[in-house]
Amino acid sequence: MAYNNSEHVIFNTQSNEYTPFGEEEFLCDTLIAPTIAELRKKGYETSECCSGHSDQMFIENYEREETLKDGQTVKDFMFEMYMQGWTVRVTSVEGNKIKFVYIYDQARTYVFFPKFYSFNIDVPDGFELIQGENYTIVRKWHKKVDEKGCYVAPNKIKEEIRAANEQLLAWAKALSYSADLREGRKIHD
Repeated sequence: MAYNNSEHVIFNTQSNEYTPFGEEEFLCDTLIAPTIAELRKKGYETSECCSGHSDQMFIENYEREETLKDGQTVKDFMFEMYMQGWTVRVTSVEGNKIKFVYIYDQARTYVFFPKFYSFNIDVPDGFELIQGENYTIVRKWHKKVDEKGCYVAPNKIKEEIRAANEQLLAWAKALSYSADLREGRKIHD
């Protein structure tokens, strides 16, 4: 039986259908599932992707702790977290230990690729391309609070998220096949 609720589905990349568990299936958000299926068919490895969620607006109620890297400042840590798609509030710093909470003040639609990819076409309008040595992210932010500090209507955010996922799917369909697939390398386990 396939796992299917209002947020997540199992999507079969071979048949392009929501089907029972099997080798070519993966867990992801409903709105982004067709995009991820298209990318995987074209040989792009993906992980931890998100369609965006309009109903999440909160600060986590427990602290997380990380160890700062040698020479890393609090500002560097916060920037690194931002580049990964997170807004954090630092609660304390003791030596090289930093405590913080996540703030979910924006929704984001994103595809995370756990390796570096160059694409044959630009990312969709309004999306940003973030490339690291061993990762690639295609991301769009959906602000839940406007410039005046007022909450944006949830229906407006939902519509932005839906449109962003349509943009991503059109982009994925227009992409060429990945170099891995063209060169016959195994993509998925």
